[in-house]
Amino acid sequence: MVRRSAVALVAASVLLVSGCGAAKPRPPGPTVSPFANCVTAQRQSGSVTLRRIDGRSTPGVILGKGDTGVVLANMRDNNPCDWIDFAALLNGKGLRTLLFSYSDRPEDNRLDLDLLAGVEALRDKGIRKVFLVGASMGGTFALAAAVAAQPPVAGVVDLSGPKTYGGVDATLAVRKLTVPALFVAETEDFGYAQDTRDLHAAYLGTDRQLEIVPGPQHGTAMLPDVGTLVAAFLTGH
Repeated sequence: MVRRSAVALVAASVLLVSGCGAAKPRPPGPTVSPFANCVTAQRQSGSVTLRRIDGRSTPGVILGKGDTGVVLANMRDNNPCDWIDFAALLNGKGLRTLLFSYSDRPEDNRLDLDLLAGVEALRDKGIRKVFLVGASMGGTFALAAAVAAQPPVAGVVDLSGPKTYGGVDATLAVRKLTVPALFVAETEDFGYAQDTRDLHAAYLGTDRQLEIVPGPQHGTAMLPDVGTLVAAFLTGH
């Protein structure tokens, strides 16, 4: 009798765990905008969806007014808010800016397709003159996208981008580049400063500019130092 009672007690416990005690799936929480920390809800009314040629999509937001647009490509942290002060500088000069979040991990082989989707998102808004500006790995992707974009973009800026990243070879891209290009790095950003020099040297066109400025900063961290320089390149073209 004792053994039968123990078996019955175990069976009852199993029923309790698998029945009434089973956890119910939670409904998904609200989606947090990648721009929530730096773009007000009112300004997020310029939100767009970047649609890649392979069917993937990713969110973006267009800021400012004007008939010229700038796609701003993130560093490895994939934080579009890194650009917000620079975007405000460009908006004040009559350029629209597109912030976006990459569609996949930084190691994905074709994140340059996100930039091409950004170009198309701006052109869908009637903006015909579009520039690409990328920081660190975003610079690598910007150079590759500048070669592939049709019609061609108005120019490209590489802020201390490595020569290769995520399967994208910026050196091969630069050898085919024909649009105006600005290459920027800081002297103490060792390795990346040399990559920037090498990419500038590989560019065979005539409208190229190299700026190696004093300092240890990398990518978007350079913008307090070089933001005005980059803005002058964009407005000058």
